Amino acid sequence: MEMSEALVKLGMDVTIVERQSEILGSMDKDITEIVENELTRNRVTLLKSTSVLEFTGKNNRIDKVFFENGMSENTDLAVLGVGIKPNTEMASAAGVTLGKTGAIKVSPRMETNIPDIYAAGDCAEAEHLVLGRPVYIPLGTTANKQGKIAGINMAGEMKRLAVSSELRLFKCFDMEVARTGLSCLDACKEGIKAVCSTIEHHTRAAYYPGTEKIRVRLVADRDTGRLLGAQMVVAKVCRNASI
Repeated sequence: MEMSEALVKLGMDVTIVERQSEILGSMDKDITEIVENELTRNRVTLLKSTSVLEFTGKNNRIDKVFFENGMSENTDLAVLGVGIKPNTEMASAAGVTLGKTGAIKVSPRMETNIPDIYAAGDCAEAEHLVLGRPVYIPLGTTANKQGKIAGINMAGEMKRLAVSSELRLFKCFDMEVARTGLSCLDACKEGIKAVCSTIEHHTRAAYYPGTEKIRVRLVADRDTGRLLGAQMVVAKVCRNASI
């Protein structure tokens, strides 16, 4: 999303191709549709539910892209986001245990099953605050915290990593988007009976200077009332971004 904004501001025509039906993956439609509208408002073309089949070109430059839906477009530049998987070959060869996610299994001190060998970042698992089990969260914020804990413990201190709430946030033109914990889609995949509620309001009293529009979506466990996650979109009123 942020790369799209950067390229548009450089004067480029931008097309986002997404194989899923929603561009933000596991975020709920109440949030995704706002971001999609903001992209469209800024002349970004969205091609959803399709994939890139092939790039063609000559002299080491691409000039055309073909899509799974039969369409094609001329292009000068392609930015690929193909996902992330943990690079664990060296660790596995050394006898380091991998978790169910395929990433390296670590203790709260970021230590592996082999004493004095630590793992942190996009190769390691992290404990999920809501799910209460190790998951794979390849995020910069998670990697930064893990690296600090691993370094402290390697230096001889004893410190444990706090569990991760899977906080994600990004900027998209006149909007700021964030999520933490589980979305309704996530809860459904986990077999949790969730109840979801969306509200629209302002970030501060409407009469106060600098107020902005905000949409908040909360997800809770229907049986226990436990809060599972939240998603938010903030739009700058002064630029007429619509929620």
